[in-house]
Amino acid sequence: VPSFDKMAYISVNQQDRVLYACSCFLLSPLGELYFCRRCKVPRCQECVASAVDNLSCPNCVDNGPVIEARKKNRCGRCFKCPQCSNTLSLRTSILSNEGANDQTKLQSGETTSSPDVSKSTIGSRSPGGTKLYHLACSYCRWSTREVNIKDKRSPLDFKDRTSSHQKQIDDLISFYKEFANKDWMEREQVKKPLRRVKSFTTSLESTKYNALKLPDSELLANIKHAGSISTGSSLSETVAAIPTIPDPLPDDIYKTAINLGNITTLEQRLLDPTYQPTFCYELWPRSVHLIGKKLHRCKGCEHILIKAEISPTSIRFKMQQIAWHSIPQVRITQLPKGDAPCEIIISVSNPSNYAMDISFSECSSDLLSHLKEKPVKVILPVGTFVLTPSDDVGDALESTDDADVKTVSSFIHSRTAGKLFLKFKIADEESNDRVNIACMLKFPYKSSVEPFEMCYIEVPVVIRTDKLG
Repeated sequence: VPSFDKMAYISVNQQDRVLYACSCFLLSPLGELYFCRRCKVPRCQECVASAVDNLSCPNCVDNGPVIEARKKNRCGRCFKCPQCSNTLSLRTSILSNEGANDQTKLQSGETTSSPDVSKSTIGSRSPGGTKLYHLACSYCRWSTREVNIKDKRSPLDFKDRTSSHQKQIDDLISFYKEFANKDWMEREQVKKPLRRVKSFTTSLESTKYNALKLPDSELLANIKHAGSISTGSSLSETVAAIPTIPDPLPDDIYKTAINLGNITTLEQRLLDPTYQPTFCYELWPRSVHLIGKKLHRCKGCEHILIKAEISPTSIRFKMQQIAWHSIPQVRITQLPKGDAPCEIIISVSNPSNYAMDISFSECSSDLLSHLKEKPVKVILPVGTFVLTPSDDVGDALESTDDADVKTVSSFIHSRTAGKLFLKFKIADEESNDRVNIACMLKFPYKSSVEPFEMCYIEVPVVIRTDKLG
């Protein structure tokens, strides 16, 4: 790399300096763009359809949660501490057969000679004992026994606390699902073309050797069910059942002394927004949220751009079509300083393993109409410039000019392996405001899908610099 001063790499890590325009003329950094190999155009976040590919628990790394946990987006086996938000660990205790019989008698109302069954029986290690489980936090020492949650015989017996408004929430969800189903049915009926009416003899001739194709009975049932939905009755009843007036405050609230140690914090209340416990003895363990891997598709051709592997412990991708691997990277290398002429040095890097012939031209009027700040007049590099293939070994050895490249131009500042430094001269030298340079970057692209051919692509590039002078 040539020996520049401190201004050499002033904006290497600033992504807002060099922006690329998508097909919708939305400016984005190169690292936030995708590249569709079918459409052969860059795609921004707005031009990509995202969907959840798979769900997994970050604690137990379970890739296939149960259906009930998937509906609530929570794991059915892992819980968080309601006091410090750390993961709760499962603790085991042994209950002897005598203690189990005494506990059964207590639940049925019979008296026993043992004053405290839980303290006298838990901890015995007899082979015929019953194994019980409870949850405990290894950080703040909170456990389910502090809030009088009974020990369970199976780790899967621990459940989330059900809300009193859960039935109303389920009614609203089912109502809007049916409403969306009705809307979808109406749109599908509009899309279907009108069929030509046939006579009775024509229909008999067409069905002489074939049976009559009746419509699907399930589809007819869905249409009838969707048509029977009333938009006012069920929704009004559900909304009317929701109380609008909050519960009144207790009478002794201004007379009783407040102990802040027994009152939950705002963060602890927001961990359980459905119940929002006020006191510490009302805390309840919460299930761990599931995390998902997204799948990105191109809205133009609906082909997959990004798809991760199914394993939750893997960070690799099955498909990864990003612009970083296809479009040359443009960076600001050096800015003018002092009384030096207004000349900016730009570096262009080759992301592929084959040579590229790049060129610059003026941007289109469509891009200029979408820019908020008007670009300045710039003398762009004239001609075609050869970018050598990217070579990691060559970069490590700091190799100089390649012998095969003999392009000589006054716009070339220097060259390294897979990288070219060009000069952009600003024509308007009296401008001391922020300078914006807009141009079109033309480069070849070798398709990796059929048909395997070489084509040239033009991408709008906007370069932003600080104030000059």
